[in-house]
Amino acid sequence: MVTFGERLLSSEDEPYLKDPINQMKSQWTVLLLTWISWIFALVTVTRCTFIKIVSDDESSSDIKSLGLFSVPIYTADKDIRGCVSYESNDGRTGGFKAGRAFSIFLVVTISIAFVIVNGMMLFIQTHMTRRLMYLLVRVCVPVAFIANTLTFVTFSMEECSEKGTKCSPGGAAIVAILNVLVLFILAVLVIVTPAPSQCAFQFVYDFTKVAPRDHSGQSSSSEQKHAQGDIYRSPPKKKNKKNIFRKRREENPENQDDLEQI
Repeated sequence: MVTFGERLLSSEDEPYLKDPINQMKSQWTVLLLTWISWIFALVTVTRCTFIKIVSDDESSSDIKSLGLFSVPIYTADKDIRGCVSYESNDGRTGGFKAGRAFSIFLVVTISIAFVIVNGMMLFIQTHMTRRLMYLLVRVCVPVAFIANTLTFVTFSMEECSEKGTKCSPGGAAIVAILNVLVLFILAVLVIVTPAPSQCAFQFVYDFTKVAPRDHSGQSSSSEQKHAQGDIYRSPPKKKNKKNIFRKRREENPENQDDLEQI
């Protein structure tokens, strides 16, 4: 029975999924989920609707939205027009800043996994490089899952604990909740799925058939034939029967009559 730690730190090339077709499907699923999770992480950090602060006063219909790094600008009709970043001295402490830190960690780790997975699936051809880099993906994705989950400590900020107010998830927080599910599935897949055996785009360069040059800067004819491969190799020489008979006469003079009859 392979434990989680052994599968995480394993550098063996023995496939965990036995069917190659299932391996390929899982690897392309990893690529797709990495794209989705990376986009969700950017939405979580950049949008200004992570938290909705609603007043308990029935006579008040004001809804205040906050983002992790920005606040919304409202129109006269109280519609969100855009987002602006916080001031450097926004005065927020405690859980809110902790949630910010975890969100940064989320973006960094999922971005690393995003770059590596795209490189392995599309461009990186060296087998050993893919194995080593895939090990880093197996570390980054679970860490991103934990960081995304801990981002919700922002709801423990002081404004949410004040009397007369309550906080609810905004649009960016709902995306973050979906990203928790995506990252969980992705973390399981990168653990049980082996590193891609080949990339989508193959760039093959064969430098073994380059003929060496002489002092004049030109390759000799024999070296060129050897460098050009099997196509330009000269055909094997045919054996001459007369030479064979002559050699046999010299070795066995008593059997000359028999050889002449042949």
